[in-house]
Amino acid sequence: MVQIGIGITAIVVIVALVIIIMHISKHRKVSDIPIHINSTVIFESTSTKTPFYTTSTTTSFYTTFTTKRISTVIFTTPIIDQIKWKKNGTPIAGGHGSGSDLNQLRQPQGLFVDNDNTIYIVDYQNHRIVQWKSADTEKNEVRRWTEGEDANSNGTIVAGGNDAGNNLNQLNSPSSIFVDENYSVYISDHKNHRIMKWRKGAQTGMIVAGGSGQICVGDCANHRVVCWNEGSSEGTIVAGGIGPGESSDKLSSPTGISFDIKGNIYVSDHNNHRVQKFATDNNQ
Repeated sequence: MVQIGIGITAIVVIVALVIIIMHISKHRKVSDIPIHINSTVIFESTSTKTPFYTTSTTTSFYTTFTTKRISTVIFTTPIIDQIKWKKNGTPIAGGHGSGSDLNQLRQPQGLFVDNDNTIYIVDYQNHRIVQWKSADTEKNEVRRWTEGEDANSNGTIVAGGNDAGNNLNQLNSPSSIFVDENYSVYISDHKNHRIMKWRKGAQTGMIVAGGSGQICVGDCANHRVVCWNEGSSEGTIVAGGIGPGESSDKLSSPTGISFDIKGNIYVSDHNNHRVQKFATDNNQ
């Protein structure tokens, strides 16, 4: 693996971060990353369409930019042979056109669902993250949403919502999130080229790279996947990083990553229209 020196102040040079997968534990090895995450990888795509992200959860969410709403289907594994989906989806957030009113979204992107079915939504063009309970229909941020709540109840802003900017209480086009067991929210702050951590109830975030555990990032414009260990000022390139390309050792604008139980990395290789699997090398 190639070592790259990256200090906290140098995080801003990581351009066009699109997805962040966060693993909180005391483990330092890449093979240990999936210990505390749901590691059931559903399938590897061979579609010719451009994949947006991969997921290892048993809840799949789809964002639609034309209707500005989010639809959800809940399923349990195994799904391929046992589950059939209904023809029509159910809007659970937005669906009232593009805007910043409390019942609207503006180009929602990343989502995260915690253990009590609270949903966090990245409201990309409104530069905010909101917690939405699972039947909320308002707030254009990342929202928290818990299953069974009144559909007219409000969401709770957990990060940003102070217009676009680079201050610690602002975000600029956030693209994806991860929530740990303490309900701290980790945000890929896209146009600020940084990763932010927002503790539960905090009014401001902090810039992080390494933190309390291991962070792995799909570094889109640098065509690589980079991980930081706990307390480290150096990142490690774990996939790609030798320029864009179609060969098996290259990526082209990776936008999403996931790990299986063995530590293998799955990468949504955006411009190559494929999902790449990078297997662990036990000889290293």
